[in-house]
Amino acid sequence: MEPSPAVRSLFVIALTISCSLLTVTASAADHYKALYTFDPSAQHPGTDATTAMVSDAAGNLYGTDAGNINGGGGAVYQLLRQGQKYTYHEIKLFHNNDGSTPLARLVIDAAGNLYGTTRLGGANPRYGTIFELSPADGGQQWNLTTLYNFTSESYEASGLVRDASGNLYGTTFFGGTNHLGTVFELSPSGTAPWTYQVIHNFTSAEGGGPNTGLALDSSGNLYGGQYTVDGTYSGIFELSPGSDGAWTETTVRTFDGFNDGAQPSGPLAFDSAGNLYGSNAAGGQYGAGTAFRLTPIAGGGWNFSVIHAFGASPLTDGYYPQGGVILDSRGNVYGVTNSVGPTAGNVFELSPSAGGDWTETILYSFTDKADGGFPVAGLFRNSAGDLFGAVQEGGIVIPALCPLGCGVIFELAP
Repeated sequence: MEPSPAVRSLFVIALTISCSLLTVTASAADHYKALYTFDPSAQHPGTDATTAMVSDAAGNLYGTDAGNINGGGGAVYQLLRQGQKYTYHEIKLFHNNDGSTPLARLVIDAAGNLYGTTRLGGANPRYGTIFELSPADGGQQWNLTTLYNFTSESYEASGLVRDASGNLYGTTFFGGTNHLGTVFELSPSGTAPWTYQVIHNFTSAEGGGPNTGLALDSSGNLYGGQYTVDGTYSGIFELSPGSDGAWTETTVRTFDGFNDGAQPSGPLAFDSAGNLYGSNAAGGQYGAGTAFRLTPIAGGGWNFSVIHAFGASPLTDGYYPQGGVILDSRGNVYGVTNSVGPTAGNVFELSPSAGGDWTETILYSFTDKADGGFPVAGLFRNSAGDLFGAVQEGGIVIPALCPLGCGVIFELAP
């Protein structure tokens, strides 16, 4: 039986869409490069790349893997830039006594020193550390200094942010006076040990569970996401320093759990105008998470807007953005989604228009094969516009160690 005109029209539309998607995918594949494919049987005890990378002045990249295979303690790695190529080096393998399971982003200073946290290990093995890695011998060696050992008083630390004076700030998901998490400051003291202090203990009225790491504005205010506000909803908080050294907490936004999204994930990011961007891993119009913007209001307060609700199309749009967002100088927003329809996650770009709308472009869709899949680590973007990231699955499959693939570090050129 010959199909009806309506069916034929639908077939033509579907074929057109399919060809369009194939063209986009092929074009994107031309710009994708696997920089390193994890192989723990040959290299080190584990992979679990869950955080965005950072770069030094020479363009070398640094990141962490959590080491969840065979009980490995995780590592800090370097991708040494040599022209257009990158060579993988493991610069620190943790052994529990000096830390274990680095799950948060690193921060780097002008001298090339790296600062980070471990979820476990250290002097109190259940609670983790804050560490510094300093290059020596022209970068051939790296020296580890433990700056702080967490205790049961506060633990499960996020990534760090560093101010112009060299102070480090971070959050702990658990602990504090009210057992709802803390914000802490770690200050350099010359040749003496660094000074650690809790600058805020979350209360039941404020909510708790700070879980995104912190963003720092030009006035020294700190911003982060938290798992609960008022014991029910998630949201964004601000912590402002006073002249007396005390810090004041303000809830910037309480998410409604529906159209706003919920469960802020990954680092927040400021643009040059002071607008704050982030992502929610759940909720939204289609239940698959959101990207959002907070715009400061003259005289105080913030306007909130969802710039993209994920999950609009089950075949092309992404689900569950977990790595936070980054921005370029033109105000475009970049991030990753953990899964999407028939593929294994996307790298996306959100671009603003003059009318206030935002357009999503899928820059790359993973296959969960040689190119990896299911990214939860955020992105890094260099001055040339190249995007770098890591995925937990795909790549080399070792049934006894990583049956879904051991993960891949990738570059996506514009």
